[in-house]
Amino acid sequence: MCCTAILHLKLDGIESTLIKATSQIELNIYKKLNKDIRSFKPQTHQELISKSSRILNHVVYIANKRYEGDIMHPNIIKYADSVYDEIMKNMYENSFYTSLAKKGVNYSGSKLFEITDNGDILYGADVEKPTGVMLRNKYYLETNGNAIYQQLIDKIPSTIMLMMNDLIPYPSCKENEEPIIIYGELYPEGSHTLGVDLKTEINGWRINYKNIDIEDTAAMVNRVIYQTACRLSLIHI
Repeated sequence: MCCTAILHLKLDGIESTLIKATSQIELNIYKKLNKDIRSFKPQTHQELISKSSRILNHVVYIANKRYEGDIMHPNIIKYADSVYDEIMKNMYENSFYTSLAKKGVNYSGSKLFEITDNGDILYGADVEKPTGVMLRNKYYLETNGNAIYQQLIDKIPSTIMLMMNDLIPYPSCKENEEPIIIYGELYPEGSHTLGVDLKTEINGWRINYKNIDIEDTAAMVNRVIYQTACRLSLIHI
């Protein structure tokens, strides 16, 4: 696809000295992607879910919960059509930053921010009591002094971000171990924290938000970063 070629063309010329220009490079790619995503969008629902395993996973999940497994239900068709653009943008966003990391450009675009009592947002040297960290110059992660989030922030240069209704697979654990996860919710300007509510399934954790309907596509602008691991299972005698 043309947009993939553009992505690699941009990345091939990036050196670590151009880290400050990363956001602009990403923006330029997205301007092109906004056109290409629409021009390459499948014309039918069947074609859409056959070409995107990620959207198909969403569709099957929602259909099983709401529509007796009917993946051709009108509401399912509407959902898949609505989330296509945002899922494609997220896919290229993940590809962009993981590709950078593989080339040795560990760019996080991070800076402290503070939300004041009157709702203003302060950055950098103006911050007195940090609310959290802004990542990739566009996503807010509210940490409120919790040190556990640093593990996620340290991974941000190469980590992927997922969205509502995505499935986070369990790590491969030994027989006497159990999977664990730490996660953080990111939101862009104009949005806010929705409250991650992970649902345990057979193959992993399903990303939901508290009091947000699973078909509410407005929530797709938020992202979830995570880290999974295994720990020894508690033995009950």
